Amino acid sequence: MINTPIIATIMLNNDTQIFSEYHLERFPYFSRFSIRSTISDLSKTIKDDVPYEQMIEIEVPNVLNVKGFLYLKKINIRGIQYVRKIILITDSSYDVGICYSLIRKLVYSDEGEATHIIKNTMDIANPSGNKSSDDIRSINKNLNETTVIIKRSIESLLERGDKLEELSAKSEQLMKDSAGFKKDTSYLNRCCILI
Repeated sequence: MINTPIIATIMLNNDTQIFSEYHLERFPYFSRFSIRSTISDLSKTIKDDVPYEQMIEIEVPNVLNVKGFLYLKKINIRGIQYVRKIILITDSSYDVGICYSLIRKLVYSDEGEATHIIKNTMDIANPSGNKSSDDIRSINKNLNETTVIIKRSIESLLERGDKLEELSAKSEQLMKDSAGFKKDTSYLNRCCILI
């Protein structure tokens, strides 16, 4: 069975559906139609009274192990004002940050772009694809560790630089003191010439 993280994506302009894509392969064959109907009905029941430009988690009734997100934005297309609704239904373990990024990309896209954006997002972050989410987490962990090491190195370089400046100032003072000492000793030795 194919296990894609994005189950459904629906885009509406003023309650008119302009794009929908479903990936219901994870569900039993005979329940797919009812799940699709549930998701489609959900898109029709959502009102425009939710805050604009905020991703809101919504409940998907009668479907287990999924989460839904809603995003509303007022957009202007060829001089006409629309309320663009984007509904994204994903696997319950799918990363919320990726969902938000996907929704932000879909806001100004049309049908052809939306299909391409969704496919690219699933290719990048699909847990069963080329890179698993564990691999991505381990890469992020390694990056964070490397960042800490680099910060420590920079701090030690700055401290070393301060110490070098202090050492340079002390050596200049020592040179001045030694020049003064040489001058004083030559003055004092002037009276004591040995024959």
